[in-house]
Amino acid sequence: MSRKKHRAPTAPKPGPTGAPDVTPDWTKPCEVCGAKPVLRDLGMCGPCTFGESGTAGGNW
Repeated sequence: MSRKKHRAPTAPKPGPTGAPDVTPDWTKPCEVCGAKPVLRDLGMCGPCTFGESGTAGGNW
């Protein structure tokens, strides 16, 4: 009867090293609606990203 060797479980691979940069970027328009500012890493304005009109004008 042969026995299979069991390996120790491997650690999961690490995910992204950090959160997206949510600093307002006033130099680029939103990729969806053209409003400013946009979230630097996403290229969309607050309302297009979060779905909330209260985030317009960088109020996130």
